[in-house]
Amino acid sequence: MAYLLDTHIVLWLNYEPHKITYELEQILLNKNHKIYFSSVNIWEVAIKSKLDKLDIVGANPKGLYDDLLDGGYDELAVLSKHCIQ
Repeated sequence: MAYLLDTHIVLWLNYEPHKITYELEQILLNKNHKIYFSSVNIWEVAIKSKLDKLDIVGANPKGLYDDLLDGGYDELAVLSKHCIQ
């Protein structure tokens, strides 16, 4: 099964792992699952950071992107056509 992570989950993974539920942890650890993040996650963090609306100390788009790649997550390209299907 494949999963696309929501931005709050991406933030929790990297900055507040204590918020990850047992059920989600099991999904993430299952080697049969493919876990993706997208540019939308990084974009949302960049916007919230610039607006001072991000309540997570130390969160930044570049660090988050690097951490996700280092963590073995794959980036899923999100295209305009995905938004209209």
